[in-house]
This record gives sequence, C-alpha cells and structure tokens, in this order.
Amino acid sequence: MAIKFLKIKKVIALNSCGSLKKGIKPKTFIVPNDYINFDVSTIFDDKIKHITPGFDKRLRKFCILTLKELNLNFRDKGIYAQTKGPRFETKAEVKLLKDYADIVGMTLAKEATVAKELDLEYASICSIDNYANGVINKPLSYKVITQNVKENLQVWENIINNLRVIS
Repeated sequence: MAIKFLKIKKVIALNSCGSLKKGIKPKTFIVPNDYINFDVSTIFDDKIKHITPGFDKRLRKFCILTLKELNLNFRDKGIYAQTKGPRFETKAEVKLLKDYADIVGMTLAKEATVAKELDLEYASICSIDNYANGVINKPLSYKVITQNVKENLQVWENIINNLRVIS
C-alpha cells in the first residue's frame, strides 16, 4: 500500500531463493515467468476483486536485458513455488515441488498477487542462494545461505545500479 500511496507504478523485486533442481546452481539468477502459491493473500477484505495472477511482460524483458548486459549467469524463465516461512521446506515437500517448479521461496508470489490487485506492474529477479532441502547430499545450512547472500551483495548492487528508469 505504501508503494501505491507513493504513486509508484512499477516494482522490480529482488528475491532470495532455493533451487529445486541440481542443474540450477547457487549464484545463478532467474527472472521467473510464473509462480505457484496455494496460500493466497488478498488486500481486499470487504469486496471481491478477481485478478489474473502473473508478472508484467515488459518489466520481465527489462530485467532479462539488464542481466544480459551485465553478462551474469541467469535463466530467462523459471517457475517459483512459494511456501510458508519462516521454516525451510521438508525433503518431502521439496521432492513434490521439484516436479512443478524450479525455485522455492517464501515471499514473491504473495507480493506479485498483491501488486496485481493494486494495479502495479511487477517482475522479479531471483538470486539462487542455496539448494533446497534434500536436492543435494549436504544438509541445508542457514550459515551457507547467509554467506552466499553476503557474497552476492556486490552483484545485487551492480544490478540495481544498472537498472535504468523506465516509463
């Protein structure tokens, strides 16, 4: 609501995610093209507003172009699955999700849905900061995740500094 109040019309979110696939390694970026979220939120408590969920195509292209210009390791599409945090997913949940999604996180899908309800254009750049629980034979470690995020901060700053103002 604060974004809408400030008359901002376009949102590019930066999200930290886990990979559901061995082939999508940490330190890869993804510009998701769709998402799964069964814990749907709405900002409308007193009326019904039907929306068609999804990302803004033009903003997605803009994100892809920026990552391409920076010569970063990225994928121009992927399916994001949202789970309910703050806990990480169980191995069984990851095993189920990997057949339907590429990455997993705790916030993006709700944000995208609310943005759509507010008539905001929305896209995301996701940083893969870990493998999800059970994807590889190493235990999931919050310490490793935070270290990967810390190592990526300079890359994020570079991305942010290279995003041009669009109208």
